[in-house]
Amino acid sequence: MAQQMELVDVFCGGGLFSYAARAAGMRVIYAVDNDSNALLTYKANFPETRVKCASVGPGAEDGWETEVSIPEPAPNRHIHLSPPCTQISSANTTCRDKEYGIAALKWAIEMGMKYQSWSVETVVSKSSHDVVKPLQEQHKTTGLLDFVELDAQMVGDPQTRKRIIIGPCELIAAIKTAPPCRIVSVKEAFDRAKVQIPPGSTHTKNASKSNGGGSNIRPIGHPSFTVCAARANSFCKADGSTVQSMKSHHSRVLMGFDDNFILRGKAADTQQILGNGICFNVGRVIALAAMKKPITFHAQMRLETADASSSDGGSSDDGAAGNATTPSTLSESIAEMERTAKRLRGEAENIECQVKAMRKFL
Repeated sequence: MAQQMELVDVFCGGGLFSYAARAAGMRVIYAVDNDSNALLTYKANFPETRVKCASVGPGAEDGWETEVSIPEPAPNRHIHLSPPCTQISSANTTCRDKEYGIAALKWAIEMGMKYQSWSVETVVSKSSHDVVKPLQEQHKTTGLLDFVELDAQMVGDPQTRKRIIIGPCELIAAIKTAPPCRIVSVKEAFDRAKVQIPPGSTHTKNASKSNGGGSNIRPIGHPSFTVCAARANSFCKADGSTVQSMKSHHSRVLMGFDDNFILRGKAADTQQILGNGICFNVGRVIALAAMKKPITFHAQMRLETADASSSDGGSSDDGAAGNATTPSTLSESIAEMERTAKRLRGEAENIECQVKAMRKFL
């Protein structure tokens, strides 16, 4: 029987990657972060995992613990590192602490490469590219390092959220060749989670008024903007007027997590945990690639088609034989077919957007 792969989660935050990796089949054995508030959420979801509250990375000073002993590399052990990236984000226009952000990313990669199986997640920015592109070139023939830019909406999470995933060439190749997944809208995600969208909401918007010069509102029939740590997105009307600012349980849906993922702390703390974390399906894809398992998506991520047969499997002819068609039932059927046609047209538009995005990898 194959041994279950162990996970070491460094810069673990509230445990979003750990949660996704556990769902994929990993056993979480160790986690470390210096944010005591985030670790309240981590421990609520992983009561049996060894968790350390301490600073790690370049020039780190120990926190609560007098010593940080990260488990050593082992054949069936994966280490995932998500170093602080605010300092190297494109949104950091002041470039404050940029040098530390670059040093932290380099440290995380060096730490990961000590392990046979490893992954690092960071933001897409000029600073991160300046670090990873030379390393990619350096290891073209070694198989030790490669990277891919991954947008969360491309793996079924209901938001646009681009991240760089770094790891061994075999892991990155598995991610690059994963089968396409249908894009999931805000409305669909909330319907599945059985979380109500506030009445009157037809769009979502992010906190930025300009959003780089483009619109900062999107229909709920599309993925949302990126969930941020500092401020939540909002539900709004077509004219941009706010209906309601999103709560943490709304942001949790947009991150792809179900209500079994427990959040602990004040609203500002839980928003920061989610905004600083990794989307569920992105984490799951990384974990599956690390375990060398086929990257597949849950049934709800596949394109659903209308079921023309009766609920008990009988054909439409069987149903017609026992029941006369009335104008009211015919009207209901027509209305249902129109709704289905509208939904499928929307799905076709999303798939076209997905194809365009995937062509960038060619």
